Amino acid sequence: MTTIDQDQADERRVIGQLIDDALAAGYLISYYDDGDWPVRMSESKEAVMAELHSTGQAQIRFSTSDHKHVGIVLLVFGNSPWEVIADYTDNGPMNGLLLGANALADEIEAKA
Repeated sequence: MTTIDQDQADERRVIGQLIDDALAAGYLISYYDDGDWPVRMSESKEAVMAELHSTGQAQIRFSTSDHKHVGIVLLVFGNSPWEVIADYTDNGPMNGLLLGANALADEIEAKA
């Protein structure tokens, strides 16, 4: 596996953790790829994961089951994999949601 392949695999691991945690919390997920919303209000991890790396950056929007906005995560692909989550809505629910993904990103960085 090349370095680029490994970096993309690590980015997918971090994002996968985020998606798993969001679905476990009961959130719906929308994915914006800098031009379109190919995934809207979904409970499908596979649908979101299939869209990753289609552009250089993307956003994942999280909503409650009654469609109330929780927050957004900005993804930037191609930097260090632990930096794939470039920014996010800073509020209590989002800070809690990101604990697992941030811990995994820290673990990946420590092994780099």
